[in-house]
Amino acid sequence: MSIEIFLKQFELLTGAPNSATQLREIILQLAVSGKLVPQNIDDEPAAILLAKIKVEKEQLIRNSRNSRSKSKNLGIEKNFVSLPKTWEWASLEDTTLVITDGEHATPSRIMEAEIPLGTAKNIRDGFLDFKITDYVSFEVAEKCWRRCKPQHNDILMVCVGATTGRLCLLKEPPNFVIVRSVALIRPFENYIFPEYVALAMKSPLIQRQVWGNVKQSAQPCLYINKMQKLHIPVPPLAEQKRIVEKCDRLLILCNEIEKRQQQRQESLLNMNESAIAQLINAQNRDDFQHHWQLICNNFDLLYSIPETIPRLRQSILQLAVQGKLIPQDPNDEPASQMLKYIRKERCDRETNLKVKNQIATEADIVGPSEIPNSWVWATTSQVCYLILDGDHNPPKRVSTGIPHLTAKNIINNRIELNGCTYISEEDFQRVSRRYFPEAGDVILTCVGSLGRTAIVPKNLVFSADRNLAVLRPVNKFILSEYIQLVLNSPEMQRYIASADGKTAQPHIYLKQIRALLCPLPPLAEQKRIVAKVNSLLSLCDALEAKLKAVRDSSTLLMEVTARQVLVI
Repeated sequence: MSIEIFLKQFELLTGAPNSATQLREIILQLAVSGKLVPQNIDDEPAAILLAKIKVEKEQLIRNSRNSRSKSKNLGIEKNFVSLPKTWEWASLEDTTLVITDGEHATPSRIMEAEIPLGTAKNIRDGFLDFKITDYVSFEVAEKCWRRCKPQHNDILMVCVGATTGRLCLLKEPPNFVIVRSVALIRPFENYIFPEYVALAMKSPLIQRQVWGNVKQSAQPCLYINKMQKLHIPVPPLAEQKRIVEKCDRLLILCNEIEKRQQQRQESLLNMNESAIAQLINAQNRDDFQHHWQLICNNFDLLYSIPETIPRLRQSILQLAVQGKLIPQDPNDEPASQMLKYIRKERCDRETNLKVKNQIATEADIVGPSEIPNSWVWATTSQVCYLILDGDHNPPKRVSTGIPHLTAKNIINNRIELNGCTYISEEDFQRVSRRYFPEAGDVILTCVGSLGRTAIVPKNLVFSADRNLAVLRPVNKFILSEYIQLVLNSPEMQRYIASADGKTAQPHIYLKQIRALLCPLPPLAEQKRIVAKVNSLLSLCDALEAKLKAVRDSSTLLMEVTARQVLVI
């Protein structure tokens, strides 16, 4: 792809995430490779320009009684990129008047807003940000300025910390001091356009050099002597100005593209949230159908980016537990009758007379919201044989044996044995007296990462840690998959998160889990709901994968384009 075609197709390459960032890098790389603007044979070559800088710099050193040695021949390698004939490689030291850093001794701060103290956190990408800053007195500032005082057209670059290499060009009249974490670079303005140096320093070519020379200690650090030796491609002065003008136009376009992308994504997310809220809050069937039809009519727009799919999944679960996902069948036996069967089943299995009486006298639950007439509200304890957690005395781990599950093994609604620990058969016999797993048990993480769920599959023997709660539904009448669906629903997840007792680790107690309110449909409807939810969530997975594949294709197109353009 030629540079001309690349520039003409500029906006077509912005479908990928971070495409604006990649475009900026391509533009800057083209700029410092001499490929962004054509060369003019009438321009004075950079070799002459550098010779003039050398003469003037030597004169300045003689006149200033400065004991610094003259700039040494650094043996600059020319294999970074191939440059136009009128360009030259030079060290950063050979193109600047000053390269230094700020005050090394920590200046005394004051509460009054006198002189701002510039640190690495104040250097943003292309600008200074003093919204949050410390201050020093005028007297302290005077001492700091003896080392270096920022001036108009100086370049400030972070040289200590994770943001090393981030820089800005000073355009406003500066009145602040800098510390050790900020370097000051002052170009020879008569021969080197400061805007070009700042542009070049941001390019991938120079940033790679920066990080290649960083000393990795407790904090990354680029020392001044390393900074002086950075190699910079130098074009003729007139071409420097043309490059900056061209870059400015293209980078402004990048900013506009990025802003449009962000606005589009925010708009889609807001539209999606609004459409789903109207659907979930629909007061009657006609209202529900109206809002559902609006979503159907605009589905390709609402769900054109993968970021909207998680909310779609949540809405499916929420509609399912509200009784709005599928129609009710008047021939289904009401859940109120089913709840009576469940009470009898629990009584029959219970040996403790006191507990039997408690089950027999359980009151009907008045729920927090409306549900279909054939449904009832019930607590988890009313529909489960048992609700308990794992062993409170952690068994000793061994290299092989019985899997011991913790919260980290509950991933994506299933049990993941990879990375699990093990306990001995002897310890398992002890801890299994508290809980022995059965197929269909529902696991809920109750310490640390709250609210993750899984269903115990057939033929899996394991021990459970204290941070796992186990619910065993009365499986003649309650589907484990339906209980898991209720636990995964957005409102239940919000409640579980809010139940945290604000201890050292997030925690929901068994008493709270036993009191969780479940909207309970008839058994036949539970089966239809679970089947419908599984079908719709599979479609969500497929749609999300498709949208991500489209995005990956856009990313690949950008990468291929970058390679083609940069090798021209």
